[in-house]
Amino acid sequence: MSRTAPAITIDREAVEKAAAEHTRQMNRMVEAMLPDMRVPLPVEVLQARRNAEARYELLQEFGGLTSTQVGEFAGTKSSNRAALAHRWKSDGRIFSVVYRGVTYFPGFQFDAEGQPLPVMAEIIKIVGQVAKGWGVALWFTGANGWLGGKRPVDLLVKNPKKVLEAARHEAEELYF
Repeated sequence: MSRTAPAITIDREAVEKAAAEHTRQMNRMVEAMLPDMRVPLPVEVLQARRNAEARYELLQEFGGLTSTQVGEFAGTKSSNRAALAHRWKSDGRIFSVVYRGVTYFPGFQFDAEGQPLPVMAEIIKIVGQVAKGWGVALWFTGANGWLGGKRPVDLLVKNPKKVLEAARHEAEELYF
């Protein structure tokens, strides 16, 4: 005996109405879960992307040391090797940046023996009045008009006085 399945009728209007209600509920839940924030302008997103790339490139080119690594590089005999970097930073002889939650001291500010370059303290004092952390770091790696378009970092060892002079000029421009 052969039986045929009963015909199923679909109320398309009811299905579409239920689907639309489901979509509305889902959108309300998503909206409720979104963080409250101001939507950035495209130019702000572009600037943030460029800044992120510059930070990454700086650490790729010059490396970074943790505070313990600074102490090891400098040859400290102290059991607390990190203390040296913290003391040098508080004395204004070196500066640090934070990358992905870790504090690093960009490598270009040290000589071959792990000591801060002598000119760093003076430059940090000047540039540090208008910038901190990454602002200071990126000042060193940006093309500088007072240096003929060269980067301060490239002249730190060869011509530190010229870099110091460029820092003074730029600080004056930012203050007046």
